[in-house]
Amino acid sequence: MDLREILCLKNIRTINNVYIVRWKGRKFLIDNASIAMRRRKVEVREHFDGEHTIMFNGRYLDFHEVFEPKPLITQPQKNPVNVDGKKKGKYIPPSDHPWKRHDPALHHNWYLKRI
Repeated sequence: MDLREILCLKNIRTINNVYIVRWKGRKFLIDNASIAMRRRKVEVREHFDGEHTIMFNGRYLDFHEVFEPKPLITQPQKNPVNVDGKKKGKYIPPSDHPWKRHDPALHHNWYLKRI
């Protein structure tokens, strides 16, 4: 019996379409992967000495950890519409706007006034 293989943290993970296995916020890219490994289950083992191993169909896979660059922190962009800092007011239509014209034919009871 190999105590190192018994006394470790084991968890089942899935290989995604780009052959990456995720484990505790880390990403491991499988080397020499075949198309048959896509969306298959693997067993990720974390040993107490800090080493990680990935087992697929009874054999160990070669892999390396992938590090993504952290995004640059940018300043929040200001609203380009309100460049001068003024608050946009309520829209008031001009006096010749159709809403401001009084037309009895547009009123909902216009037929009652004709009688």
